[in-house]
Amino acid sequence: MFALQSAYGLSIAADGPLPGLPVQPAGQVADVRIRLKNGPAFSPGDPAASDELLYVSPNLDEQGFPNLKVVKGSKDGYIGFFYSDGVRFAIDPGTSEVCSDWPESLAREDACTYLLGRGLAFLLRLRGVT
Repeated sequence: MFALQSAYGLSIAADGPLPGLPVQPAGQVADVRIRLKNGPAFSPGDPAASDELLYVSPNLDEQGFPNLKVVKGSKDGYIGFFYSDGVRFAIDPGTSEVCSDWPESLAREDACTYLLGRGLAFLLRLRGVT
């Protein structure tokens, strides 16, 4: 079941409640669909070697890995955000769907912090909204 919520002028249908966002009345059409921990965009592990690397954070975590890598999928065109703590999400080329995943050690609220911040900001930028 999808919860209809809103943020940044977008109507969002998520397959679970997104923390801190207001619920919208039923019957509205969603601008974006968000899949939490279930979506076709991810394979296990880091980005594939054939993916186009768009950004690597100069900031490193305790193990020396970049805090963030942003890649464009070579096969499907998804833009993927890969965080060093295991949170990852991908925006489809049409900007109508976002898939997300995170380790079991993190709470939904932790993952949604990235998704509702950088994730939706990037999606809006792809749509031409600054």
